[in-house]
Amino acid sequence: MLSLLLLLGSLSVQAVSLQGRLRGSAEQQLQTSEDRLVSAAQLLVARIQLRHACLLPLALEQWADAGCADALELEQLRRGEVFGVGWQLRRWQPAPPPVDTPTAEQRLTLEITLDGRGQEPSRHASFELRLAGLPWRVQELRPLGLRGEAL
Repeated sequence: MLSLLLLLGSLSVQAVSLQGRLRGSAEQQLQTSEDRLVSAAQLLVARIQLRHACLLPLALEQWADAGCADALELEQLRRGEVFGVGWQLRRWQPAPPPVDTPTAEQRLTLEITLDGRGQEPSRHASFELRLAGLPWRVQELRPLGLRGEAL
């Protein structure tokens, strides 16, 4: 009877240990996804600012008519790869300007999705982009709700 109690106690300790390791692994995976999402957003914003600044203040749906990037370049801005994982731009949307307040600042929301390629869940995150000046220059890229939620 005593050996059965010891065996059950040992199994319980092993189960708790395994649970802790699995939780640590899941948190590590989430942190890695978040890092990739931030890197993808930074890469995208840098590409646009360097080569296609005319797209900065426009909604994603308006990019094709902007005339400063051809179809192949636009596709390369909508999809890419960071640290061996594919990403896709889901949303690039300017916020409405303040009413009756002229400003040389604009805010946008962008959303990026990571493709987990079956090895992990696909994840997404939103960011706020703050532009200032004319011509527009990126002032800040800030994560919004960045938790790398699984889709």
